[in-house]
Amino acid sequence: MGKTDEYQFDYLDEFLSGMSKEEKFMPVITLVVYCGTEHPWDGARCLRDLLEVDEERKGFVSDYRLNLYDCHEHDTLVENVVRIQRMVGSYDVKPIYEAMQKENEKE
Repeated sequence: MGKTDEYQFDYLDEFLSGMSKEEKFMPVITLVVYCGTEHPWDGARCLRDLLEVDEERKGFVSDYRLNLYDCHEHDTLVENVVRIQRMVGSYDVKPIYEAMQKENEKE
């Protein structure tokens, strides 16, 4: 991500950060796949649901939404895997499928 020692930085800020203004970070997306057997997901779905923040300060607290896929909301293992594949795009969902298959075999 950073520049080599041979690179001449255009601005002091670029030198201090080791990045040019044109460089961007790669996003990290977290997806929680809930396959609990007892009941659907009943936990928090965002960070603010886990915090006690009064209304006065709420605007200063970033809220992070939980990307949640609850298998209870769909009928079959295949349907779940197909929907997860659509959510994550071209990434390999084989490990997810195998874990879900093991859970189904336990039932």
